[in-house]
Amino acid sequence: MGQHWKDSEKWLTDAEPCTWYGIACDGNMNVTELSLGGQGNIGGTFPVELFQLTELRVLRFEKNGLTGTIPSDLAMLSKIEILDISASKLNGIIPKELIFL
Repeated sequence: MGQHWKDSEKWLTDAEPCTWYGIACDGNMNVTELSLGGQGNIGGTFPVELFQLTELRVLRFEKNGLTGTIPSDLAMLSKIEILDISASKLNGIIPKELIFL
C-alpha cells in the first residue's frame, strides 16, 4: 500500500504516521483524518485496523477500488463527520448501524 500511489509521501517509511500524506492528527497524535480519495490503489475490503481509529472525523476513500459490502463496523467510528466512499466498487445496502453517524 502506498508505493504506487500518485502521492505516497512518507508512507512505508519510519516517519510518524501523523506526517504521512493524507493523514491529519489532533494535538494528542490521534488520527482524525484519513483522506486518500482519488488514489485509485486502495483495493479490497476495509482493513479492520481502520476501526481502531476512534478519533477519526474525516474518512475519504472515494474513487478507489474498495470492494465488498459496506461494513457495519464503520459505526465504531462514532465521531465521523465526513464519510466519502463514492465511486468505489462497494455493493449492497447501507447498514442500519450507520444511520445515526
